[in-house]
Amino acid sequence: MPATPVLIAAHRARTKRLTLAHAALPSLALIVVAAGVGWAQAKPAGSRAHSTSTAPSTGAFIVDGVRLPYLRGGRGDVVLVLPDSAESVESWRPQVMALDDRHLAVVYQRRNETTAAPSPGGGNADSPDVVLHSVAGSDAPSSSPDARRLRELLRLAAALTPDPVHLIGEGEGARLAIRLALEHPERVRSLVVSAPDPRWFTSDADVAAARAGVSIRASADTMLACRRLWRIELPVLVITGEHDWRNSGDTAPLRCVRSSREQLLRGAAMQPHLEASQDFNRAVVRFLERRRMTAGEP
Repeated sequence: MPATPVLIAAHRARTKRLTLAHAALPSLALIVVAAGVGWAQAKPAGSRAHSTSTAPSTGAFIVDGVRLPYLRGGRGDVVLVLPDSAESVESWRPQVMALDDRHLAVVYQRRNETTAAPSPGGGNADSPDVVLHSVAGSDAPSSSPDARRLRELLRLAAALTPDPVHLIGEGEGARLAIRLALEHPERVRSLVVSAPDPRWFTSDADVAAARAGVSIRASADTMLACRRLWRIELPVLVITGEHDWRNSGDTAPLRCVRSSREQLLRGAAMQPHLEASQDFNRAVVRFLERRRMTAGEP
């Protein structure tokens, strides 16, 4: 019996619906995978999930009544940033945003001699303040400023994560980061040292002279002698600016660290994160990505 025009039309409509349904299956499967494992993991390797990024937020760590402003953003492994003494946390906003795909980046302002207790009501922070109480007797008046800052740094790191953290330090912040890696290596995963001052680093003879009561130059840190620096086994990236006049001599920064590599940034001087921001960010992101891949993380 010949097919009627109505049956032919119905058959064609049904065939069209089946064709469209099969064509839609790959897209539907991709949506299910993305929803099941998370958008960042469903995207191709090396891509960046900016659609999930949010603007960095501000707040303060309140340590023993002292308010230390911070800037934080992203999620994932903790990267703790230690600016130089004269730098504001806001100057590191581009770095926080560059790291926010895979890391929780936190920049905080260390206390100094003029840091005051917080005023009632706090400040203009858009994140809750984090109040940390010291362990009884941990901040003895006789403690050196470095010792107090190191204890403070350890407490802030512990408040963020029980795991070791990545450290990025610039200027005096870099010196403090090196000290933490030396004295508490179990708390540090990797170290980025930006704009180190070669005058910090001392010889073993300098240390022996200091122990004998001989005065050495004021800029020297006897903890940063070659014999001690050799104990650092974690990965270290040293970033220097080509116009940093302190590196004009023949003493390379961190010359005694066995696993360090140096990156020279064109156009930068003593503030590489500001003066060559994009190159700085690329170098740091690449360094941290190598650490992640070496650790076998997804």
